[in-house]
Amino acid sequence: MKGIALLLFTTAFVSSLCFAQQPQVPVNPTVTQTATTNVITGRIEDVGFGDSTKGIKPGILLVEADGRKKSFVVKSTTTIYDVDLKIIKLENIKKDVKAKVTYIINKNGDYDIVSINLLK
Repeated sequence: MKGIALLLFTTAFVSSLCFAQQPQVPVNPTVTQTATTNVITGRIEDVGFGDSTKGIKPGILLVEADGRKKSFVVKSTTTIYDVDLKIIKLENIKKDVKAKVTYIINKNGDYDIVSINLLK
């Protein structure tokens, strides 16, 4: 009788462990969501296609309305839209075109472009 009661108790205990909820752990706990997106509008002064053999990243140079210039890095995840909101490649961007750039500032202080919208 004691054996049956012990077996029943052990089975109930082990079963309760199977239904215990696991603690929720972030997918990647080392990455924090501190990056906020910024938007800037200006005229594209230069387009650089980069050179991976020399470690040069592709990017653009944007001139704001007040004359300030900012350099941005074009990532492989950057989406570029023309004036008709069709996706285009970096090679299709012409100089002296007005654009709206959405970017984040990465941990190295670089301006990484999320998207570029060419404007009329």
